[in-house]
Amino acid sequence: EISCSLVGSEMCIRDRLPDGGMRVLFPSGSEALNADSLKALQDYGTELSHHPEQRVVLMAYAALPGDDVSMPRRIALARALAVRSIFIHAGVATTRLYPRALGRPDAGDTAPADRLDVVIETNPTDTPASSANGMP
Repeated sequence: EISCSLVGSEMCIRDRLPDGGMRVLFPSGSEALNADSLKALQDYGTELSHHPEQRVVLMAYAALPGDDVSMPRRIALARALAVRSIFIHAGVATTRLYPRALGRPDAGDTAPADRLDVVIETNPTDTPASSANGMP
């Protein structure tokens, strides 16, 4: 666990996920960052910048009352882009960051609805390309 103090409209860094990922919790309808959360994300981004073999997928979710599917996705996008920007400023290459604004979580999802999950994946390794006729 990194830190968790959800105060007013501020976000909360909840815990580490498997494979070095991180979960960030948000209050409903907000993508606000407090100073402590911003610092924790900057430090995490600096850590990520030292691992160019990894890709970073930002899985953002948001839930709002009602049937509107557009607004939760917009809020999720704002969250993903805010975290992406922090990571870029911390030295993570943009080509390694994959924001995904998913909006409302699926019905069977038991994790908190207003969150962003930083998922770490290994970049595919480069394999020597062979020509179409099998000649080098």
